[in-house]
Amino acid sequence: MKRGRKMGAHQMMIIMILVLYAVLKSDGLIYEARVNSICSFEVDQTATGGLTNQNCFITNLNYGVAVATDRRENILFYSDIGTLEIRSYDTETLPAGKGDRILYGFGSVEDMAVDWVARNLYTADQSFRQIAVSKYDGSMRAVLIQDDVGKPRSIALHPEQGLMFWADYGGLPSIERANLDGTDRTTIVDANVQFPNGLAIDLQNSIIYFADRGSDNVASVDFNGGNRQLIHYQFGGDFFDMVLVKDHLFVTSWTSGEAGGHITTIANVSEINQAVDFEIIDHNTFALGITANDEDTQPLVSSPCTTNSGGCEELCYPLANAAFSCGCSSGYTLNGVTCESTPYEDDFVLVVDSALKKIFQVPIVVDAPDGDTGLGGTTDEGVRALPLDDLEYPIALTYDPVLKHVYWTDLTYGSITKAALDGSFKQTIVFDNNVHVGIAIDTARRRIYWTDEDRDVIEVANLDGSGRQTIIQNSLNEPRGITVDIQTGDIYWTDWGSAPKIEKASRSGTMREILVTENLNFPNGITIDPTERILYWCDSNHPDQSKIERYNLLTNERTLVATLPAPSQPYGVTIHGDFIYWSDWVKNAVYRVDRFADNPLAEVVGEGVMLGMQGIVSSQIFEVVTTLAPPVTQPDTEGPEKSYVIPAAFGAVVFVVVIIIGVVVGVICFRRTKENRRLAQGQRGQQSNDYRTRPQAAKCSEEPPPLPGGHPNDDPLYMDLDAFKKDPPPPYTELNLKQQAGGEQSYENPAFDSGGANGNSLSPTMRDLPDGMAPPPPPPGVSRDQMAASGGYMPYLKNSTDQEGLYMTPDEAAGTTDSLYEVANA
Repeated sequence: MKRGRKMGAHQMMIIMILVLYAVLKSDGLIYEARVNSICSFEVDQTATGGLTNQNCFITNLNYGVAVATDRRENILFYSDIGTLEIRSYDTETLPAGKGDRILYGFGSVEDMAVDWVARNLYTADQSFRQIAVSKYDGSMRAVLIQDDVGKPRSIALHPEQGLMFWADYGGLPSIERANLDGTDRTTIVDANVQFPNGLAIDLQNSIIYFADRGSDNVASVDFNGGNRQLIHYQFGGDFFDMVLVKDHLFVTSWTSGEAGGHITTIANVSEINQAVDFEIIDHNTFALGITANDEDTQPLVSSPCTTNSGGCEELCYPLANAAFSCGCSSGYTLNGVTCESTPYEDDFVLVVDSALKKIFQVPIVVDAPDGDTGLGGTTDEGVRALPLDDLEYPIALTYDPVLKHVYWTDLTYGSITKAALDGSFKQTIVFDNNVHVGIAIDTARRRIYWTDEDRDVIEVANLDGSGRQTIIQNSLNEPRGITVDIQTGDIYWTDWGSAPKIEKASRSGTMREILVTENLNFPNGITIDPTERILYWCDSNHPDQSKIERYNLLTNERTLVATLPAPSQPYGVTIHGDFIYWSDWVKNAVYRVDRFADNPLAEVVGEGVMLGMQGIVSSQIFEVVTTLAPPVTQPDTEGPEKSYVIPAAFGAVVFVVVIIIGVVVGVICFRRTKENRRLAQGQRGQQSNDYRTRPQAAKCSEEPPPLPGGHPNDDPLYMDLDAFKKDPPPPYTELNLKQQAGGEQSYENPAFDSGGANGNSLSPTMRDLPDGMAPPPPPPGVSRDQMAASGGYMPYLKNSTDQEGLYMTPDEAAGTTDSLYEVANA
């Protein structure tokens, strides 16, 4: 027995030694984004920074770019700029699939970094030109820096010192520094830098490493920009990102000759003039974002933010010397440690954001200096969020200016809910598990109408949900936007189905009339000016030009209000004063134009603050209702109420006749309804899977719909939901961005000298160096055949003095391909 215990202890010691050896030999993992997949490698410290055991565990991505990881939480974050989303993935269990979607609707997130102390995720969005932060689950997102931002690509954090650094290659190329809460912003590098891309931090020695794609250099500076050192030079390196593990710097190159891309490790980076490089990985697609799951990259840090978020209601930011500050998500204002929002009382537009699960208020400045009505709050500070809880996937909304109540639909719950602007008096008036995507209020008659794309019907009820009735249920394909003429009570709606059209009917659903059928692509939102008797709607034709149109109800004249430059995809429209406002799915901003001007210019507000914009409505009061009509048990029929005196005997006969007619009509309508439903289901069967089974709230939260497609038969509200799946078109373009075998690239692959110990060389050489101007290759990641087919760019090769290659359009106008977003969404 005694001997047995000794043997067990001995065996345990051996196991501990083996585990320690394994940790020392393969300390942590490297994660790399390579467009269509995310791959991992083990770092072998005994082999001069070799990468072993490649495992591409996430595949079939559209355009994967940025990666970031939290070592202790076993979470990997990555961005896909093709689907404009960020996902999180469990690296401990390695589940099948792509992980959980936490945010979507971005411009082009090309780098991310984690604050592992406060569990915050930072993003650098090259298209929206901003630095933003959110919690790990995507909640409480806030824009930290958006003024004077060019094209941020790389970002790195130092939570212990409360600092963040980012590289910006737009405008004046630079590397900047700020506190984690966005304060104390300063530029540390703006000289002798052409195209800063990757950043990496030496946490112990307070050194920033950066790659310059323009000069093909890798250099380092201290946190103030001083003590600059050249670490590595590689002609045609085309660097994208980097990460530091121990004394090894791993650098990705996104364009590298026929190989497509590679990872280079630079050893001994802390020793001046002693760095050596080894090319260790080549593959046939771009090498983009890179990060490390290593204990040295995320040491334990003591901070108040680690416990209960430092007492902050929403966001906690670690600062130097164990200090911290609190912050709030977009639309809220900090008051001590709590976050508050005081809604605007009048003159605003409301916008639904299904990605951030909020309803935002955008103020309208009525007394502008020029006497015009202007947009207020063009930054995050001016946009306010209504203090509403339990929004999961809000879609449509409308506003009652009489009681100042907002109404919205939620696709997750299949509900319609109302509340006051301050969040009080909240009440769900409809809960039926259906798909309500359009909603409108008749403020004069105190009723609410909505479209149901699930059952293809239009319904009406009193404002408290009572007196509900289906008023239209035949010959509807995909009813969406709806509006009410408060003068007459007539309703108007869009139908984006197989035969797009705009229709009208009386408030009881009778007297239907088709107004517009020709030259419609994807009619979405619709609104009316009841005073001028003009109907407005937006027609999406993404990825081509979309438009805003109007229809004069008095003259039956249809005219164009504005043509929207591509890419755009308008969803909701509303009127306030002389202007028409709309929400845009692609650009995620509120736009407006003067609806009475010739060739109006669009103005924008809220770009980057909102991500998943849907419905929009203004606080405009066209008719002030001072006396509320009493509730009704059923909607009125046409015309004013009248009373008649009917003799009893005649009344009995009439009653019997009405009963007989009602039975006959009921049988006919039942058969027609059944046949219409069969036809509708057959047509939908060609478009999608069965989406009538409602998802659970958690599922919808994990998988909200992505950027919508542009074909009228692809319903953007349902894409990427198991319960609402309709085959989506490729985002933005039919261009296949996968690198074809033998496809030409901008640079030749560096040939590393085989001399020296371990086959390394201090100065890599180039084979087949270009002599002067090389034949014009296509942009990175695009073959010549693809370029010719798409009418693409004809690029000139970058030379040693240019900071970026110039790409010539067919009309010989110079352009650039300085961003992945422009390549992916050409």
